[in-house]
Order: sequence, then structure tokens, then C-alpha cells
Amino acid sequence: MNIRYFVTDDGFVRSEKALKINRIDYSELTELTEQQIEEFVINEPPEGKQRDGLSWVDIPVVVTAASEYQWVQAELDDVDVQLKYHATGDTKRQQLAVADWNTYAIALRDYTTTDTEGNVVIVGDARPVRPTDGS
Repeated sequence: MNIRYFVTDDGFVRSEKALKINRIDYSELTELTEQQIEEFVINEPPEGKQRDGLSWVDIPVVVTAASEYQWVQAELDDVDVQLKYHATGDTKRQQLAVADWNTYAIALRDYTTTDTEGNVVIVGDARPVRPTDGS
């Protein structure tokens, strides 16, 4: 016995059994072919893709101000560690120059901020690029 699958009006793939259990009339729905069943039901989605009806689309990247603020805080913590290595003369661990880390810290603080109500907002156009030996 083959399981029949249908795509609903809102783009979900449902089995015939599930449609019957939920008393949904599927007489006007599109039935999936064997190839579509294999592609959209059996196999894993391609990397970085999600199903939209009967096609694969890119998974949107959601960047929130809160997540960017957390990233900035973590980067500033790393900057503080580097500046402490320089301040204590720890040449074994320090990287780059103090000026590089100071410039990066300023760029990080210019990227996100909080408004008058305390809400985090992104004010920069793009994430600051961490300094490297090649920069």
C-alpha cells in the first residue's frame, strides 16, 4: 500500500491519512508524484534551504538587534583581554597593536546602541571586521 501525499493550499505536505483524520476535503488538492514524495518527504532538504510549497528556497538569515548586541559584547570582552595582555607586557599572548584593538572597540560600540527606552538598536551598516595580522 502506497501512502499518498498532497500539498495543501497553504503549502504544507500532508498524507492522505492525516487529511482524512482531520476531515479535510482533499479532492481539489494537488497529489504529489513519486518523485516529489522522494524529494520533499523522504530526503533531507538541501543545505541552507527550506520547502516553500513544492520548491526549495533559501532559509532567510534573521539578524536581530539583540543577537548583534550580544555579539558586540562578546567581541568587546575579547578586546579587553587583548588590551590587558598589552598593558601587562604579555608578549607571548598579545596580538596586533593597541591602536588596532582601540579602533575595533570604537567600531563595535558604533555598531549597536540602546535607545532612550533601553531597546537595543543597530546603527551601523555592517558588522565591524575584527582586526587580523593582515589588516
